[in-house]
Amino acid sequence: MSLTPVIDLTSDQFDDARDSSRADALVKPLWKLFQNSESQSRPNFGKHPLMLRQPETASTDVSICDGRVVVHTDGASRNNQHKTLRRAGVGAFWGKRNPFNVSEPLVGPNQTNNRAELVAAMRVLELDSRPLNIRTDSQYVYLGCTKRLAAWSANEWRSGRREISNRDLWQKMQLLLERRETGSVLFTKVKAHASHVDVRRGCVLAEDTFGNDQADALAVAGAAIHPVDNAARSNAVRRMLVIRSTQGMMIEIVLERASRAKSRRQQQADDQAEEAEDQDDEEGSESSDEDSSSGRSYSSSDSSSSSASRCSNSNSSRASGARRRLMGRAAPAAAE
Repeated sequence: MSLTPVIDLTSDQFDDARDSSRADALVKPLWKLFQNSESQSRPNFGKHPLMLRQPETASTDVSICDGRVVVHTDGASRNNQHKTLRRAGVGAFWGKRNPFNVSEPLVGPNQTNNRAELVAAMRVLELDSRPLNIRTDSQYVYLGCTKRLAAWSANEWRSGRREISNRDLWQKMQLLLERRETGSVLFTKVKAHASHVDVRRGCVLAEDTFGNDQADALAVAGAAIHPVDNAARSNAVRRMLVIRSTQGMMIEIVLERASRAKSRRQQQADDQAEEAEDQDDEEGSESSDEDSSSGRSYSSSDSSSSSASRCSNSNSSRASGARRRLMGRAAPAAAE
């Protein structure tokens, strides 16, 4: 939730808060503990409106809508980064200084926000027998109570092939609803942590904004009641450090493997490029040798043809000369 104080109570303080009535725990010890605590995670946490106005007398004023009592519920959890240290709280808000208001730690080993949201709605059904309008900001609780509960029950508390989460709480919720008259309980989904801008835009009612904020503060206070064992905290911190160190080593290994694989691929590419260059050089030398040999053959054939043509020319010239000499001799003989 938006307000998540980190406050560790001593065993005596926890026993006093647990054994006291809900009104006393809300009115005096719990809020004074928050205001005086020096280990708050937020300096302005003690300035929450519910903490500034310390109630002196109880009030039974409630909001009524369509004949139903309006109750806002919420759940909160802190130390969500560590499963063993996670602590959840339950909050239900009937109205200012109302003795029904609930601010309790979530009971059980399974400390999750969804369980806290669901338990908050169940606490309202357990405490108030009047017709109710339970307004929650949890989609999980709203859809489960209005649409999915009957289907889960008919399917032996399974969703598809797997068992639903928080089955024990949903079975109790079904029993609580079955004890009520049909239509006497209405679940309404409201916007979580709405601002005045959302109110002006008509996205949410001002009443729901105020009620949800008050229920959230009560749930945060309930989560803060949970004691956290110092040994468990130390073990969780050591485990976290070991996990981070292991993750860092694994990341370094992966990066080194990737770097080596990249260098191998680059080396293979360079080797292939060198082989291709060598092949190109060999092919070029072979082609130059072929060109030179063909050139020599062409020159020899040209010389032989030219010599043959010169021989034929000389022979023809000699034959023509011999014919002229014979004709010259024959002419004087004829004249005689």
